[in-house]
Amino acid sequence: MLIQMPRSPSGSLGPQNADGCDAFEAGLRRDLAGAPLVSYDAVVGGLAKRGADLCVLVLIAPIVALVVLIALAWAKSQSVGQVFSRRACVGYGGRVFHVLSMRLERPCATVTPLRGLAEATIAEAGPVPAWKLLIERLPSLLNVASGEMSLVGPAPLAEQDVERLRSGKRHYLSARPGLVGVSSLVEGGADPNAQHKAYALSWSMALDAALLWRAGKRIFDARG
Repeated sequence: MLIQMPRSPSGSLGPQNADGCDAFEAGLRRDLAGAPLVSYDAVVGGLAKRGADLCVLVLIAPIVALVVLIALAWAKSQSVGQVFSRRACVGYGGRVFHVLSMRLERPCATVTPLRGLAEATIAEAGPVPAWKLLIERLPSLLNVASGEMSLVGPAPLAEQDVERLRSGKRHYLSARPGLVGVSSLVEGGADPNAQHKAYALSWSMALDAALLWRAGKRIFDARG
């Protein structure tokens, strides 16, 4: 939402109503301070970033379609159940959209031992390989095609997670969420506020390319 501050209650600014305008503007800004307004910032990267996303999508579309079909056939053969899922997230400017993904394995059930019985030993699932995570996120490329996401950007957050952000909220809302996250911009990736701020303030095409390269290298290293 973009609100243009009026110059004065009557529409003109002059010596006779300057004080009234200042009081009116101050009151309006005070009232808006507690309203659920979103960032006024232009989207990070603008048309250049959007154009690059679309060019890459066109180039990789045939390969992605083939991989998704193979993964879908595999999931069905494993009786995974519902393969595709949607998760509500907040994107640029506070707009809510649904991130698409797919599941390649059966969901795991959590077993809680009854009181009085010996504790059961439950084997914890190991970390999901990076290449499998990538395949599960491939349907999100439809979100990229529609302009809700970008190839590189902050990891998409649910509404309650966005509300927990402090100084980084404005920077998160000024960028489209990404298929490839930006946590590696901050050492340890522990502070999401620092991640979002670093990406919004230092964005460049070279930075996006470096993050994509780093993500691809991590996938191939994991497979090796």
